[in-house]
Amino acid sequence: MKVKLLTHTPNPEKVVAMAAKLCYSPVGVEQLEEKLTDEQISKFVNNLVSIGHESPLEHISFTFAIEGISRSCYDDKTEIYTDQGWKYFKDLNQNEKVMTRNKNGGIEFHKPNEYIQYDFDGNMHKYKSQNVDLLVTPNHNMLIKKYDVRKPNYDYELVPSEEINVKRFYMTKQIDDCRDTIEYINIPEYSYMKKYKNNKIEKRTLPELNLDSREFIKLLAWYLAEGSVYYNEKENSYCISICQTKINDLYNTNRKDIFDTIKTLGFTPTYDGDKGIKFKNSQLGLYLKTLGKSYEKYIPQEIFNIMNKELAQLFIEVYEKSDGHVDKNGCAKLYTTSKELADQLQMLTFIAGYTSMMHIDDRVGESHFNKKAGNIITHNHKCYVLNISKNKRNSTPVVKRKHISEEYYKGKVYCVNVENHIIFVRRNGICMWSGNCSHQLVRHRIASYSQQSQRYVKEGNNFEFIIPNIIDEMGALAHNEYSKDMQIIHDIYLKWQKEIQCWVESTNYPTYGMTAEKVANENARYVLPNACETKIVVTMNARSLYNFFTHRLCNRAQEEIRELAELMLVECRKVTPIIFENAGASCERGKCTEGKMNCGHPKK
Repeated sequence: MKVKLLTHTPNPEKVVAMAAKLCYSPVGVEQLEEKLTDEQISKFVNNLVSIGHESPLEHISFTFAIEGISRSCYDDKTEIYTDQGWKYFKDLNQNEKVMTRNKNGGIEFHKPNEYIQYDFDGNMHKYKSQNVDLLVTPNHNMLIKKYDVRKPNYDYELVPSEEINVKRFYMTKQIDDCRDTIEYINIPEYSYMKKYKNNKIEKRTLPELNLDSREFIKLLAWYLAEGSVYYNEKENSYCISICQTKINDLYNTNRKDIFDTIKTLGFTPTYDGDKGIKFKNSQLGLYLKTLGKSYEKYIPQEIFNIMNKELAQLFIEVYEKSDGHVDKNGCAKLYTTSKELADQLQMLTFIAGYTSMMHIDDRVGESHFNKKAGNIITHNHKCYVLNISKNKRNSTPVVKRKHISEEYYKGKVYCVNVENHIIFVRRNGICMWSGNCSHQLVRHRIASYSQQSQRYVKEGNNFEFIIPNIIDEMGALAHNEYSKDMQIIHDIYLKWQKEIQCWVESTNYPTYGMTAEKVANENARYVLPNACETKIVVTMNARSLYNFFTHRLCNRAQEEIRELAELMLVECRKVTPIIFENAGASCERGKCTEGKMNCGHPKK
């Protein structure tokens, strides 16, 4: 590992002294600067740091170049949420934007800076409970909040899985969406050819529809649950039907709600006997017909994109009345035979402020009696079931000894490197916010990072990789064998990099403005191992560095990050020996903050 201090605030200790003195000095900055001697600066800064008055340290910053950082990933059963829906990491086409969580808890979509895939053989950390399901490499950053904390403003933070040292903690699924509800939704105009009895043909265009957003969302929910569209060729019109059999008081109430919704939107509904409600409209009928049959249905992307908390709750409330069920505790189940709609429904539950888990009811070819509808249902397709919780499961903590274990895994692991460093993932139908592939360093939020991309940078002849200290402790034979294995992997990488580049250059393969070499680099890198080192440029202010050193120079910190912190502190002390004289683990400045979890051998 290498650490180099690239730049820092000039005269850092003088800047800190002037910033602190200005708070209570009657004179200005220029007079303070003239009066301060080196001896006064040294004495004042030393007193400032010793009493823990750290805010003036934010006025000075340090930029480091760091080389030799390892990576962290998810197993092959983990999906990531993108602007194109849920996708397994291996299926990302690199045109998507992925959903990230910013520092305020809001959502942002960003295109990844890097895509990671490599072979893994060893123990991974398994998080498994009723509400959590993840399998990650031990160094993976987990987004957690301590359970037994009385600080009112204590927030979620990224902590490497192997460094979680609390018995219980929260893992969040909450999505904060504070967008305003739009007033109207536009349905595109509809053009068709009208044929008269005299065989004359004329093109007609019906204007677009401007529909009340809340009423349309209700109608869309009813339609996706129980609706269909029929084209009447003679009349050249579309008839929209919502099935709701007249069998009991609940269904009668639903029939009235559907009827009133259609009427409020400006259409003319009629009862189709005891079967349901129907009405005619060519624009809307054509629009809804494109949404497919029952096992293909989906929410149009332009509609899904405007769903905020209010509209999402409204959609789910209506859908529950038809293809759903609500128990006495307020927990709901939603059903659909469409995989795409199931994925969208699950995301809507999180946008609505709820949580949900999905499982598949595969009873194709079987039949059962539906007590709610009073009829027999035959299963022609797999049914996707969403279990929605609107309260308790949102705040259930993870118990370390009960819900976290190690599991052997051999296969591909995946991740992305993206802005904000927090992504929304799903495994076995359970969703969660979690960290992306980056070093433990990025857990410290008040900093700026730039990390080397294996997509654009070729691993050339000087192939660098990390050899864990435990390998060296196993002896020279283990060290040599490990190095040979890394070299074999590097040779495989160079082989595929060359073959892919030659093939791209000799064909019309689309490169979207990239060179053939870069296309080869971003695809050949999939064979590179977790031991492959990376490089980072990071800038932190002095106060953030103090916090970083407190946590990462502790004996309980992981070996690699502790080594990095030690090298960074050496560089800082060269420039500002007074400010960083006492920087380090909490035991360096007094009592150990780890409590019962202390290492047993605090530094003196």
